[in-house]
Amino acid sequence: MLWKLLHTAALFLLLFAVWCLLSGVFTPLFFSLGAICCLFATFIVLRMEVFDNESHPFQLIYLGPMYWMWLAKEMVVSGLRVTRIIWRLEPNLTPGFAWIRTELKSDLGLTIFANSLTLTPGTVCVDLKKGRAYIHALEESSLKSIEMGEIERRVERITSFATKRGANKPLVEKKNP
Repeated sequence: MLWKLLHTAALFLLLFAVWCLLSGVFTPLFFSLGAICCLFATFIVLRMEVFDNESHPFQLIYLGPMYWMWLAKEMVVSGLRVTRIIWRLEPNLTPGFAWIRTELKSDLGLTIFANSLTLTPGTVCVDLKKGRAYIHALEESSLKSIEMGEIERRVERITSFATKRGANKPLVEKKNP
């Protein structure tokens, strides 16, 4: 129950902050109109039952920056590796495709996993299904490092919080008449 309240309050505050930034007018009338509109929008979102721990990943506020710093480092390292491959006098590329198994279950986790692979130079996630991802890499050694699962472990760490709290369950339960 506390998480429902926290997520609802966070959604309202986020909407209200965006309202204030975009309006640029800071009078009591506009504040009250903004609060009413944001309350109404929050009510609609809760009523539609599309608001859950995965669509509003509260845990990424705390765990996301560590993951993004690690991903930035991996992007730089991969970028340097791709640059070295390109600048070779005789590049001996060994590109390859492979289906990589993943234990990630949530849509949020799979999306972060696929986007992280695509952001990393030299790899592209071509297709994504529950339990596996179809990856293209410039070198087969990149596919082997992906199979080792470092990206998957890090994504699981930041998304496991939402999954433990019931990521795909709406925060407002539907009432039967």
